[in-house]
Amino acid sequence: MLNKKKYTKLVDAVTYAIGLLNFELSKTQFKIESDDISLTEMRHYMPYTLQETSRSGIYILLNRNYQPPGSDRTTSIPIAKYDDFTDFHIPLTPAQLNSVKSYSHGIFGDSDAPWISSATAKAYLFRLQKLFRILKELEDNESGCDIYINLTEAPSTILDPRWSKYVI
Repeated sequence: MLNKKKYTKLVDAVTYAIGLLNFELSKTQFKIESDDISLTEMRHYMPYTLQETSRSGIYILLNRNYQPPGSDRTTSIPIAKYDDFTDFHIPLTPAQLNSVKSYSHGIFGDSDAPWISSATAKAYLFRLQKLFRILKELEDNESGCDIYINLTEAPSTILDPRWSKYVI
């Protein structure tokens, strides 16, 4: 069973992903098998891609199922109507978008997924940290950019004391 809690801000979703990845990387041997609950959790909660919405320069953060991270939908069918999830929208410049993109697809792709190896996990972690800094800048910006999200279920481990040393 996945750990769940309510995210209050989009930056919390990215913070959780960073904590989860740091936790997995801290293990003596980094290995995530196809039947490992960590893989299920990563696919469900980790940002996978930034999909442009109908508004130019506005993107939505999505998990591997093309749903907002932490969504209780387990498949990409039906595809989320991205314009309905305005709380997940992020205004990004082309430079910001390129700074968090993988060489293969979105923030990670099938060939560089964070569960493949410690090297791909570290590269993904680097991109997540960049995304975190962008979100914090947006959050601190006085432009009124609202990046709060309304999730009904999300990981509780973000507040779990065992994770505190892994979260930025």
